[in-house]
Amino acid sequence: MRKLIKYSKRWTLAALTVFSISLYAASAAAELKTFVKEYTYGASKADNKESSHILVVHAVKKLLLEAMAADLEGVAKASGLPLAKDEIALLSAGAVKIDVQGERWNARAYWVKAKVAADTDDLIKRIDALRKDREKAKELKRISTRSSELVREIEGLRKEFVAAKGKKKLSVKASYDRTIKLIRAIDMYEEGFADINLGMYDRAIRDLTTAIQLNPKDLGPYYSRGLAYAKVRQNVQAIQDYDKVIELDPKFEAAYVQRGFTFFNMGKRDQAIEDFNRAITLQPKLAAAYNGRGVVKASSGKFDEAIREYDKAIELASGFVAAHINRGLANYNLGRNEQALKDFDTVIGLEPDLATAHVYRGLANYSLGKYERAIEDYNRAIKLDPEQAMAYYNLARIYSLKDNYEKAMNNLRTAIKINPDMIKMAKKENDFDRIRERPEFTNLIGQ
Repeated sequence: MRKLIKYSKRWTLAALTVFSISLYAASAAAELKTFVKEYTYGASKADNKESSHILVVHAVKKLLLEAMAADLEGVAKASGLPLAKDEIALLSAGAVKIDVQGERWNARAYWVKAKVAADTDDLIKRIDALRKDREKAKELKRISTRSSELVREIEGLRKEFVAAKGKKKLSVKASYDRTIKLIRAIDMYEEGFADINLGMYDRAIRDLTTAIQLNPKDLGPYYSRGLAYAKVRQNVQAIQDYDKVIELDPKFEAAYVQRGFTFFNMGKRDQAIEDFNRAITLQPKLAAAYNGRGVVKASSGKFDEAIREYDKAIELASGFVAAHINRGLANYNLGRNEQALKDFDTVIGLEPDLATAHVYRGLANYSLGKYERAIEDYNRAIKLDPEQAMAYYNLARIYSLKDNYEKAMNNLRTAIKINPDMIKMAKKENDFDRIRERPEFTNLIGQ
């Protein structure tokens, strides 16, 4: 029985969306490494406990990232990845969280000990994923550059404070305190950025909210918080953040794209199309916006029109995974299984460890009667992600058709255990007609 595949919201995401970097399965043999650094900040006359804490944490994180980069450079080279030490340090900021182990303040100096524990293979893959995402890599570079500028400002203000007298001293101190606040803001933004990439969306919202409170004029934290809100389906809050980004910069096309997807997820298709059109007007070569228009059209059953949008997105960005998946799904829904198979093959070539892609390729192979290949795809998906209920369900369908009752029932039980809603699907599934009258089936599914 052919299934009309609805678009998973996971694959309505645009190229600029923060994809979960945990798409990669960590190798069982991967090495877990711990990096530990200590740093003591000698407080100046312009400092207090709070400013000293902000500066010492900022400094110790920089030391940790540099230590990780020095260690990982060889791992990256062995993996064939073109990652230099400086680039690893830069990108690691968006892929790890530091853990403060101890701290001490004596009114003259602030001491901190911190660590980062990371699976090296997994971390290298996360860093490489950030490298491939130009927008994220660009933003991490901007954050790093701004952090360095602020630290240099602090160093200059510290010297000015010592030399200044009277009202000038008060003025310099006010500038010093404002710059400390901005350092804290950019650090919390970087923390929130990493939270999102690590799938820690609630924590991201907290960190980014702090960044916004400290520096309401920086659009980056609003944009990232919008992404985090969208991830936890707080769509109204996400829209408000994207609105704020557009207010701060009406030409920031990525905000229109993400607001468009959020409108789509809220069922507001016309508003979604309007935002994608605005993004294309601002940047005619923005593949993500064409992908977005395709998703909206496909959701209305206009698959041929959607495919034309995906074709344009792929023409502009050949390695655009979401567009290939969406075009594959559109072709599958039109019964063009060979074309769908080509797209899913492309996706797996780009992202071999993406479980969902193996499930979709399994569907195409199943529809072409290539049952053994479909079985291989579903088993691969399960190996990558044991919670892939649809993979177990489709294996049950195939084994039912092959009259392998035991395997059909075992896979169906697992699918339903993961997702009880599959009971409703199974009741209408023609592929289970051969086993429908068996007592075990009726006991599991009901009448």
